[in-house]
Amino acid sequence: MAAKYKSCKRFNSDKIQLIDDVKKAMHQFNFKINKIDENLGYIIAETKFSLWSWKEDIQVRVYEDGLIKIKSECSLSTQALDWGKNKQNVRRIFKYLKDNQMPEMKFVK
Repeated sequence: MAAKYKSCKRFNSDKIQLIDDVKKAMHQFNFKINKIDENLGYIIAETKFSLWSWKEDIQVRVYEDGLIKIKSECSLSTQALDWGKNKQNVRRIFKYLKDNQMPEMKFVK
């Protein structure tokens, strides 16, 4: 089973704005967006191959109420260790969203 990490956080913002902000975060971290369904609030992306990673698949779901769920999972199903990369991917996206919010877009735990 591939190593993975998932988490969710709620933001006080509308779905359209949050989807746009998630896309900006993906661009900021050079994640390749493979699929977007803005109606359903899905974004599917992947990281690049590097010395520290054999790629991770990232799935983001944005809900109408501002809830965002993110899962990062190693692309190789046989990779049981990720050296913290999946957790780092998820936390980087949430940190970007929190740090780049407009003043009225307060982060809600």
